[in-house]
Amino acid sequence: MKKMLFVTALLLVVNAQARASTTYTYVGNNFTDIANFLFPPGKGYTSSMSMRGSIELADPIPVNTSGEYSTLALDFAFSDGQTVIDKASAVATRTVLTLGTDGTGNIS
Repeated sequence: MKKMLFVTALLLVVNAQARASTTYTYVGNNFTDIANFLFPPGKGYTSSMSMRGSIELADPIPVNTSGEYSTLALDFAFSDGQTVIDKASAVATRTVLTLGTDGTGNIS
């Protein structure tokens, strides 16, 4: 009986390791066209800001594909330098997270 429990526990550990999550990180280019008409002086966007963030999925996104991943994400957070959208705020604001990958599986 002990041997059977050990084998079962070992199989569960091996299966958990095989199904490790995948984290994608994105850092965009700095902003070049900036319109700060909604912000008070000195509080808007600058050319040193960019879109950046990361998303953790249970499985990798297939190469050369795109789709909506908001509900499949284990966790995510993206920022434009002023606002952060994470999994909790995305649910509240009904944000849709669409991602695509290139031929090597990187976010494109």
